[in-house]
Amino acid sequence: MKRMPIAIAALAVVVMTLFTRPRTFWQGEEVRFAQALLTFDPVHRQPEPPGYPLYVAIGRLLNFFVHEPFTTLLVLSVIACGAGAVLTGLAAAELLGSDSLGAAAVIVLYFSPAMLVFAPLPNAEAAGVALIAAALLWSGVFAGAAIGVLPQVAPAMLVFFRRRPRTAAATLALIFIPFFEWIPPSYVTKSLALPHGFAVKELLLRFVAHPWGAKWLSVPLLIVAAIGCVMTIRRVWPLLVFAAIHLIVCFGFGDPLAGVEPVIPAMIAVAILFAAAFSRWPRVAIVAAIAYAAGSVVYAWPVLELRRASPSPPARAMRDARQSLPPRAVLICDDAMEPWGRLSRFNIASSADFDRYADVLDVPLYLAADGNSHAPGAHVFSWPASDAYGKMATERYRVVSIVPLPPAMRYRSMGGVYAFERTADGGEGRWLAGEATIALPRIGARVIHLRLGLPVDAPFDQNVITVGGTTVTVPRGRSVDVSFASASPLRIHAAQTFTSRRDGRTLSVQLLLLEQR
Repeated sequence: MKRMPIAIAALAVVVMTLFTRPRTFWQGEEVRFAQALLTFDPVHRQPEPPGYPLYVAIGRLLNFFVHEPFTTLLVLSVIACGAGAVLTGLAAAELLGSDSLGAAAVIVLYFSPAMLVFAPLPNAEAAGVALIAAALLWSGVFAGAAIGVLPQVAPAMLVFFRRRPRTAAATLALIFIPFFEWIPPSYVTKSLALPHGFAVKELLLRFVAHPWGAKWLSVPLLIVAAIGCVMTIRRVWPLLVFAAIHLIVCFGFGDPLAGVEPVIPAMIAVAILFAAAFSRWPRVAIVAAIAYAAGSVVYAWPVLELRRASPSPPARAMRDARQSLPPRAVLICDDAMEPWGRLSRFNIASSADFDRYADVLDVPLYLAADGNSHAPGAHVFSWPASDAYGKMATERYRVVSIVPLPPAMRYRSMGGVYAFERTADGGEGRWLAGEATIALPRIGARVIHLRLGLPVDAPFDQNVITVGGTTVTVPRGRSVDVSFASASPLRIHAAQTFTSRRDGRTLSVQLLLLEQR
């Protein structure tokens, strides 16, 4: 029956999406999307830049009937996955002249690790891919709508404006003119300010190879897609231009800490090119696509099963906080945990506000951090590590900590102390400049205990630090404890410094722990 292969492939996508739907929110952007369904406030990052106005509008309309933002966004993703699978299949069939090739493209795209991980989530990716597929078929309204759902695809989507430019432009105007009334110009510039500091090789892997899985999955698929490109370049050149422009945008402005998610819109081109390589053997295309999909599900399963069967680490951390922290507690949240802090029902502050609470000793203070902690009394919530998690989502939100900050561990920077940094494996601390000055609250302590460290990637073998009348040598890759008589302010001098290639800061050594005893 005509279109039957595409219909079967789309049904398989819907079943898989339902089966792998998450149990709770996972990424911080999902929380912000849910909050935007209740109060659309892009100035306060509800949702995050670049605003996603049409996606939020569709979600708010659906939520009028569902009345629960998390469920609403999950339903929207399931609908978008089903519709997107059908539209992708039809677009590929029109380009390649075969419904079987269209079905193969659907299977490769929607059963890729990136789509398996991100498409069922309560975010805009599934809806954006569906509208991009619709724009491949009809352009016009759908080209503008795709930008309304995923504004970051705007430069690449201009390729599809060539057929019905007036209709596409009118759609954009209807979507974005009301949106821009809500926001100041600084919101747009902030949405583009995403310095990544990653090497070109790492970006190529992150945005080209990793969305398709490990090497044994991605390398064969990309080779076959390259063959398909050579065979059909005259027919698919607009799709190639779209994918190339979006990749360039990802290299320039995409956030690698978001894993492979930024590049998902360009994946539709690779999936169609994979199917194009089998133009003479449509049934072989379906067999090859199913083989890839089976390997992809096996590869991504550690992430899918965790997310389906258990609450995410941030969700567990907030639940524990609500149950165990005192009502007057203040949560100091790093950037990743800030949206989650809004769900905690506690007063929240940013990590930049830590110094402000140094002398407010009657307030119970806790740090909510994306990453591990070895601090005394820390509650750590985690999922097991896996290759799929690292490649798809980096390590963000895999390990989350709630760290108590009693008065003895508080201090205030008077200069030369940078923001908190933390890694999933337990590295935590604040970088110091060559000269740092720290003020301490008066709690009657006699001794100050410091732990200083130098990471393994520091450019010198050791650094000599003078603090509290004591000189200590900190070797690379190790930490050193030092104690001395209490005094405030505390001045720390480093013999050597270096300039960070990532952000230009002048760094010397890391302050891993400060405690008055």
